[in-house]
Amino acid sequence: MRYRVICVALLGLALAAPARAQITTHSTSTDGTMLAVSKMHNVTATPLYVRLIGTTLYFGEARSFSAGDGFLYQVSGTSVVIIDGTTNTVRPGEAIFIAGRKDFVIRAEPGEPSTYLRFLLSPAADLDQPDLSLGTGRELFRSKSPVPGLKQGTYNLSLTRVTLPHQTPSDPPHHRSGAALHFVLSGAGAETVSGTTIARGTGSFSYETTDLVYQWGNPGNGPLTYLVFDLSPENERPVAPGTDPSKNHL
Repeated sequence: MRYRVICVALLGLALAAPARAQITTHSTSTDGTMLAVSKMHNVTATPLYVRLIGTTLYFGEARSFSAGDGFLYQVSGTSVVIIDGTTNTVRPGEAIFIAGRKDFVIRAEPGEPSTYLRFLLSPAADLDQPDLSLGTGRELFRSKSPVPGLKQGTYNLSLTRVTLPHQTPSDPPHHRSGAALHFVLSGAGAETVSGTTIARGTGSFSYETTDLVYQWGNPGNGPLTYLVFDLSPENERPVAPGTDPSKNHL
C-alpha cells in the first residue's frame, strides 16, 4: 500500500511539472504565411553558409547553377523555372524550392523584367559559385561563418512571409532553434537586440543564429512585410523563448 502511495505521488509530480516552454512570434503566428518548405537530412556533412542573392532578368532566358539548397522568391514580373524537365511558373509573392547543385533554366515572361531573390544554404565548396543570371545578379548577404550549432538529424528549411499592420508591438524576446535570415520587402520595421532597437527599412536584412535573442515589431505608420529564411530541427519549434538579451550581441 505504501508503495502505491509513493507511485501515485510521483505521478502527480510528473503531471504537475511544467511543459517545455513555447512561444509565439510574428513569424510563427497568423501574421506569417509559409511559402515553401523542404527537408534537409544531412546538415552536418559540411559547413553551411547562408546567402542572399538578388537578380533581375530583363529578357530571354538564362541557365543557372544552384549553389546551395534554397528558394527562389519572385519579387516582380514572372519567372518560368525549368528543373529536370519540369516547368514551373513563379508569380510575384510565390516561391519555389531548388535543390543544391542543380542546373536549371529561368526565363522572364515577355513584357516585364523578372526580379527575384535567391535564399541559399550553401556548402563551403560552392561559395564561389555565383548563382547569378546574365551577370545582373548581386550577392546581398553572406554569413561570415558557417551556421553554428547544427546537429545530426532532419531539419526543415522554410521561407515565410510576414505582414504586420502599422503600430504592431514587438514580439516577445526569442531565439532560433537553428538560424534565420530576415529580409524586408516593404515598409519600415524595428529589430531589438540587447536593448538596442535598430531600424530595418525596405531592402535591409538581419541574420539570427541560435545564440542571438531578438524581437521584431512595426512602429511605423504603414504595413511592414518581410521574409524569414529559416533552418530549424524537424522535432523542434523554429523559435524558443529568449534569455537575458544583455548576454547576446548583434
